[in-house]
Amino acid sequence: MHFTIQQEHCAMKVGTDGVLLGAWANLDGVRTALDIGTGTGLIALMIAQRATEAIVSAIEIDEKAAAQAAENFAASKFRDRLSVRHVDIHNDHVQSNYDLLICNPPFFPIGTPSPDVKRHIARHEASLDLNMLFIETKKRLKGTSRLALIWPSEREEELMAGAKLHELYLARICRVKPNPSKEVKRILVEFQPSAPPSIIKEELVIELGERHVYSEGFKALTKDFYPLDRGQ
Repeated sequence: MHFTIQQEHCAMKVGTDGVLLGAWANLDGVRTALDIGTGTGLIALMIAQRATEAIVSAIEIDEKAAAQAAENFAASKFRDRLSVRHVDIHNDHVQSNYDLLICNPPFFPIGTPSPDVKRHIARHEASLDLNMLFIETKKRLKGTSRLALIWPSEREEELMAGAKLHELYLARICRVKPNPSKEVKRILVEFQPSAPPSIIKEELVIELGERHVYSEGFKALTKDFYPLDRGQ
């Protein structure tokens, strides 16, 4: 890993979901990327490390998190290729086309509000539900662009129906299990504006039964980033 993360002012800390998405996203041909809801800036930093010439923009609705992401960007060796805007995606007037849109979205149904308002916004669909995510990302996709997301497996049918409604086509999917005996908990997905010749299907197991005993697949995927400052 070629950067460090400070996260005391962020509602959502560094965690496995963000690491998986940042490491798994296909960066072939990516020269411009947008990280939606950047939080600590982790995923944007991972993209900047992996795609050595990419210009990576980020947006964040929470003011303190946006400021902290800016600090993390400024402290990194990729500072000249990173930027963050404190803005709600619905009000973001910078609507350039990007090679890659990437998002670890708030994917819990609104349900009962949390007493921590910022954490509620980061985790729940209060400010960005799935339909609005597809609407806003579709505006920013060009013919060869990709949209990469991580999503709970129990809502896969809803995700695929939403993508179909907005004419986005599945190109890659990776089903993620916590360990070999558990059910799939997360899916990593990549959509694009045109139908691919085939869909790449993968599976990833994180741990081998014991806590922190990681699979070879997980270690290979994340080898350039662990150990992280744990805590997103």
